[in-house]
Formats: sequence, C-alpha cells, structure tokens
Amino acid sequence: MFIIFSVVTLICLILDAFSLVCIAKYDDWNHTFVHVMCRVYLCSVIISPGMALIYMVVDFVKNVRKYKLIVALDLFLMAIGWVLICTLPIEVHKMGIEDITSITRYKSDYTAGPAVLTTYAFAVTYVLSIFGVIIVKRAVINIKKLTSILVWITAWLIAAFLQFINNQIIVVGFGLSIGIVMIYMNLENPVLYIDNVTAAFNQQALNEYIPYLYDKNSKFECFSVSFGSTQKKLLLENNNKLLIKLASYLKRNSNCNIFITDDRNFVIVNNKVDIRSNVIIEKIINDFYGSKNPLDENIILNPRIALMMDPYIMSSAEDIFGIFKFLNANSSYYREGFIAINEANKNKYITNVESAKLLTEAIESNLFRVFYQPIYSLKTKKFESLEALVRIIDKEGNVIRPTDFIPAAEQNGSIVKIGEIVFENVCKFISENDLDKLGVKYIEVNLSMVQCMRPMLADKLLNIMKGYNVDSKYINFEITESASGNEKNIMQANIDKLMEAGITFSLDDFGTGNSNLNYIIDLPVKIVKFDKVMVDSYFTDKKAKHVMESSIRMLNELKYEIVLEGIETKE
Repeated sequence: MFIIFSVVTLICLILDAFSLVCIAKYDDWNHTFVHVMCRVYLCSVIISPGMALIYMVVDFVKNVRKYKLIVALDLFLMAIGWVLICTLPIEVHKMGIEDITSITRYKSDYTAGPAVLTTYAFAVTYVLSIFGVIIVKRAVINIKKLTSILVWITAWLIAAFLQFINNQIIVVGFGLSIGIVMIYMNLENPVLYIDNVTAAFNQQALNEYIPYLYDKNSKFECFSVSFGSTQKKLLLENNNKLLIKLASYLKRNSNCNIFITDDRNFVIVNNKVDIRSNVIIEKIINDFYGSKNPLDENIILNPRIALMMDPYIMSSAEDIFGIFKFLNANSSYYREGFIAINEANKNKYITNVESAKLLTEAIESNLFRVFYQPIYSLKTKKFESLEALVRIIDKEGNVIRPTDFIPAAEQNGSIVKIGEIVFENVCKFISENDLDKLGVKYIEVNLSMVQCMRPMLADKLLNIMKGYNVDSKYINFEITESASGNEKNIMQANIDKLMEAGITFSLDDFGTGNSNLNYIIDLPVKIVKFDKVMVDSYFTDKKAKHVMESSIRMLNELKYEIVLEGIETKE
C-alpha cells in the first residue's frame, strides 16, 4: 500500500509540473489539451489522500471482504470527485511578462474555478476521514504510523491552505512530498527492518511479518535456530565473526526469509510451497553435527532447532514467538538438537504462560507462603535445622508446588522477587521465634542462580537481615550450580560478602542435575545435600548404592556435613 501511495503521489507531482508547463504554453498549445491536463492533475490531487486513507486502515482491518468494501467505497468517492472535476468549469490563469515584478516573480500560473474548489472539498473530506479513523482506532494504529500520517496531514493542510488563499503559491505537491518522506523515514525504510550486523531481517521485521501471515491465514512453516549460552558467546566473539558467517550460511541453504531476534537467535520463515523446512533442517543438522563445522572446523557448534510445521496450532502470532523463546530456554526438550513442535509442547508452553500469570497474581496479591521442613540429626537424634519451602496458596485455597511455578519464575526473572519474599518471611519467622529454645540451629534458604548473578544480591539480603535484627548464624543458603566468566565473578563476590557476615552455604541436589564433584571444589560450601532421586535409587539400584556410599565416605573424609533428602520410610 505504501508503494501504491508513493507512486500515486509521484504521479501527482509530475502532473502538477506538467500542468504548469501546459499553462505556460497556453498560447501555443491546444486549449482543450491544456484544460484536460489541468483537470487530470486535479483528479490526481484527490487520489493521494484517498490512498493515504487506505494505507491507514490496512493495519487494523483484518477481514479481507471488509477491507475490499472500504477500498470500493474509497474509489467510489474518488470517482464522484473525478466526474465533478471533469464536468465543472475550470479557469486557466497565465501570468504575462507585464505581471512579473520583484514581488510577484515567485508566484506561478494557476487554475481556478468550480473544478478547483471541488478538488479542495474532496481532498479535505478525505483528510477529515483520516482524522476520524485516527480518533476511533487510535488504540490499534501503529504509533509510528500515526505520528507520520499526522505530520503528512499537517504539511498537506498547511500547503493546501496557502494555495487556497492564493492560487499562485503552488505548494500542495511540496506538502505531499514532505509527508511521503516522513512516512518513509519512520516506517517504510528497509534499513529499519535489517540487522546491521548480519544483514538478516531484525526482530521488528519478525514482529510485523508473522502477524501479517497469521492474520491473512497464509500457509507457512517456521523454525528457530538457537544455541546455548556458551556457544552463543563463541558466535559473538571477534566482532560477531561466526554469527555473520552463520547468517550467510542460513541464507544460502534455506532460500527463505531469515530473521535474527534481539537475543541473537535465528528464525526462518518458509512460505514457499515448493521448499520443505524439514529438508533444510536435515541439511543443517548433517552439516553441524557431522565431522566438520561449516563455519569453522576448529570450533564445535551444536544448534538447537525447533520446527513448527503448522503455526496455526498456536492461538496467535504472539504465542508463536513465545513458544520459540520457551523452548530456547529449555534445552532438555531437544533430542539430538531437534524438536518438532506439537500439541504436547504447546501444552507445556501454555502451562508455562499460565504459571507466569499466576506468579504475577501471587506477587501482587501476596499469595506466597513459606513452610519449614525439619532436618533430623542422626548424631543427636533430634530435629536440629529447617529448610524453608515456598508454596503458592491460590485464592481458592489450592496449594501450588514449586515444580509448577519455579521454572517459569526463572525464565521470566520473577524468581528474584520470589527469593526476596521467601527470605523476608524467613527473617520475620526468626525474629518472632526463639530458635535456640526450639532447638533449631539454622534455617536453610534456597538461592537461585538468577539471584546469584545480581551484583547487589549480598547487600539486599544483608539489609533484610538487618531490618529484622537476625543473627547470621541462623542462616544457611543453598546453591545448586556454578557459573562461568563474569557471572562467576559476580556470584563469588556475593558469596564472599555473605560469608564475611558469618553466613554458611550448602550444595543442594548433589548427584543430580548440575551439582557435581566440580562444584564441591569450586564452591565454599559446608553442607552437601543428596537429592531425593539419589536416596530412592540407593534402595533399587546396586550401582547407585555403590556410588552413594563411596560419595558419603569421601565427603566424611573431607569433613563436610551431609544431608539426605526424601527420608520418608523406616527403611
């Protein structure tokens, strides 16, 4: 629509200039021809705002039949204007040499009469229609488009007003030109949609293109190409050398539209019926998981590819973006670097979205509750410490366990706020109860990796303790994994500051997930906790029993305290 709008405006400018040439040659050329060309120019003047109106409504009129009806009404109104312009009288005023003075030499030949007044009337009608659309649909119109159209209308109205009060000031075409340039610079300039590093389409282009295909019910497939954080760093090293190579590789081997997201993952949109996405993916997997990396044979890169063959299993374009982001953050869902998005994946994503909404509600309405699980000492035969466990009690009274909301909290960053809420509850509990009298030496509180990566974490936690006058001996933080690079430095600085204050640390979930022998060496922990999965396996798997007994002997020799989770039977 913008191209049509621009071409119509360009034709209008050309006809404007040519009509002035015709008037200048009025004495030499056929008068009927001159009148016809002047009328044709006037007809073009009302086409430009008519096209501007259609350009405006294309954003929010999704129904094709309704859009065609608006276009038909627009053209019908134009046709009425053209008929009137072509039948009503028109006057041609040519300046003679005797009329040109130092004051009038900037003025021009011009046309006047009922045909010209009709042109102004129809053009103003279109402008008022555009204003009406803006007022009614301002909530759904792209804000940049809204601003640009308003600038265009303002420039055109000022120019039209000047030319109306003095027909010899020919500036309507200039006003149209200013508007077109403004719209181009703010909205339609291709550079706005191109990533300046890879030359692939950028996030803004993706945000507009997928909804466009989705709303038009176009047949298409799409898939994402992402990498883990460590490999992402390799792609971005040396001024994005490998990232640029990867973009070129994907363009050569897919022949589809390549987009790069703000978090530097790629999305390939395939709306070509003769190209199958699974064939493209098969080549990518063979190239990268084969003997050589096609970008640099000295570096191993293992892309994670999520294919959506039927985008319409999702309820909206926004959910298409959401499920890609969800899967990128959960590498365990991929099998040998690939996952085909189906109903099961969709349901996991929807659960994640619902969990995120629940978290927002829980934070706003204070639905978090902290429970305390006792830890029993085999030496003293007493419960000597507690572990703080967070739950959400929804408005219906249902208890929601961490496995149902913690993954979503870690993904959207709300885990930081939840961690602060839990710790504040623990500090309040300590301040309101005499732990020594209860026989409780300390309370264990879980710290997520997301929290540990925040530079001001230690200060925040120490300030909360200070506010409740809590002695550091009553606090033990549980951590589950280590970090790398600058993240490791931030985490270590937080741990050092908290340890200086007298707080101790435990390594949680030892033997499963991310907690292994390396972290015992790396992290200054006092206590090592075996996960419930390991405890259960001890009684069912001989290998697990041997590994666990060996680990316990080793930890005892290293003078660590040991906690076993999930002790629920006499055995």
